[in-house]
Parts: sequence; C-alpha cells; structure tokens
Amino acid sequence: MSFIAWTAAIPIMIVLCLWPSSTRSQELAVPGQTPPTEIQEIELIHAGDHAVLKIIVRGRQPANSFTLSSYRPSDPHLALFVQTGTSVGGCRAQQKRVVPPLRVRVAREGTSPCELVWSLRTANNSLDALSFQTLRVRGSTSSPLLITLVAESADQRQSTAEVGRVADRFDVDFPLAPIARQLDLRRLTQVTLLAENDADVVLEECAWMNQEPAILLIPSVDFWYWDYPTDVEELATISGDTLRYVRLESLLVWLAMETTRLLPERHVILKHEDDPALADGILDPVRRKLTLGHLPAVDAHRQDQMWFRIHHDTTVLLERLSFAGRTQREVRHAISRVFAKIHSPSVSGLLTYDLPGYLGLQK
Repeated sequence: MSFIAWTAAIPIMIVLCLWPSSTRSQELAVPGQTPPTEIQEIELIHAGDHAVLKIIVRGRQPANSFTLSSYRPSDPHLALFVQTGTSVGGCRAQQKRVVPPLRVRVAREGTSPCELVWSLRTANNSLDALSFQTLRVRGSTSSPLLITLVAESADQRQSTAEVGRVADRFDVDFPLAPIARQLDLRRLTQVTLLAENDADVVLEECAWMNQEPAILLIPSVDFWYWDYPTDVEELATISGDTLRYVRLESLLVWLAMETTRLLPERHVILKHEDDPALADGILDPVRRKLTLGHLPAVDAHRQDQMWFRIHHDTTVLLERLSFAGRTQREVRHAISRVFAKIHSPSVSGLLTYDLPGYLGLQK
C-alpha cells in the first residue's frame, strides 16, 4: 500500500533465552535483507518466559517519518484551482481568471512541453485526499493535456503519478485508487497540466469527489485486520487510514478481536551508537551477528563492526491487546462502542478466531 511510506520491518522467529547477564555474552543472527551499514535500529521481543524472540530490523528512517502534517478536508466536494497557477519549463502561460471557469492560454517557447502547476498546500501543509474517490475535471482544450499529481514523502522526496489525459471537450471522473498505489494521497502538494503544444484551456470544474461506493453484494476480496487494542478510541485512531484506503479500493475488511491470554512481551530497542564506550551490543556486518551482554574490548577505529545501545526496554500491557479476563458483557459493550465509533462502509463486521476463548469468559 503506497500511501503508507513507512520503512518495512522484517520479523523473524528464532530461539533465544532471555537477555544475557553482564558476565557472559550471546550471539544472535540478524535476519532480513537490509544492508548492515543501513541498519539503524534492532528491536528484540521476548514472549513470556519462553525462549522465543522476534527480531525486527529497521533501516534508515527520515526524521518524523510517522508524523503527517497534512490538511484533511471534511467537505465531500473540494474544488481546486482557487489560485493562479505557475508555468514550468519552456512556455508562457496566462491565466485570465482564478474562479471557474478558469481560462488559461499556453504558448510554448522552445521544444520542451509546457507544465502548468497549481499548489495544493494550505498554510504550508500538504493535502490529504485519501478520503476522496475521484478527481473530476470538466472543460475544453484546443490541445491534449496530461494531468498529474505530485506528493511529498516524509523525507521530502517527490513522487509523481499520471492521473489521465484529456482532449477537446471533456467531462471525466478519474478514479484515485490506481493513484494510491503509486504515491501517498495523504501528502499531495501539486496538480499539474502538461501541454505538448500551444493550447487554449477552459476549466469549468476540477474537484475532489467523495461519492458513496456501491454496495458489494458478492465481494471478490475481503480480509481481516488484526490490530485490535481494547481501547476503542485508540482502535479508531490507528485503523483510520487503513479503512480509508480499503474503501478507496472497494474492499471489505473484518476487524479481529483477541480473547486468548497472551504472554507478556518485553520489547528491547537498540539504536546505532557511535561511541563504543556506551554500547550494549556489537554487530559484525560481515557475519550479520549481533553480540549482546559482556562485550570484548573493542577498537573504536575498527571498520568491521557497529555498536548499538539500548534506548528502550519496556513491557507491553497485554490487557490493552486482549479481552482475556473480561466478561462477555464487557466484550459485547466494547463491540457496540466500536461500531458506534467507526463509521466506514468497508467494515463488514468483527470476528474472533478463538470462539472457545470467548465462550469461556464469564457472562
């Protein structure tokens, strides 16, 4: 899912005892395909007292990569082109109006295509258009035009996707689902018109449209979504973008609830450390081996090893993830609150894959 530009984490299950004492060391194989020199963070997850650990390796991530600073409009119909566009490349453009119908005359200067750019930023924030289904354009042009969208990633790199082409007299609703697979619709910054030749353009309407999707009587694809914290407000927050995306793709989703007793989890996060004196672990980039516990004396100038330091060591409160120990009445009340809080046509229902666990709860 492209709207989500997060760095992929690779979970691998391996056998391991608990964190080694300071008097002995332990060597772990680091999984995944991330080049060792790109590894910035290693997360170790212990499950209860069992000798099982999940290792998650993360590469370089831009600052604030999980923080969105986008304007998310609530209106189901959002008109564009409320300001004057700018020309890019070898061309001269004259926009005669800033309210519909917009009249723009494009004159090429040279051999390069002429590109007209309209900013989608509001107060320097990008536009979150993930809640819309289509981009509607209506008008006329004396020369064919290519419409594109530009989005900015968390590390400020730009991605461009073609929306479609128009010519002569046009009245088109372009679906946004194919665009969502190419760039992050939550971070749109520009819409552009590209003209290969001189053109007289009239734009009567250009707007984001949010239409109610047709009811899928026989869905061809659906899936279950397990990320079900027992706090309904938290569930609504973390599932919001996922539900907006599956709605855009006309998919159906089932929320999954947990009623089994989970093992307590200890999460230890190590981050790359430049000072070997502060290190809690050493990574051999050639053998992809991480040494923990008692560390041998190291040479700070060696190039064949990397140091890591513990930044977080926490235990997950499992009552936030499972309804085990609650009553059936409490569970039913939580389910009612979920559907009162989450209003998405993509949610088909809620399921549990542990029916005996649910029936075993006190009434």
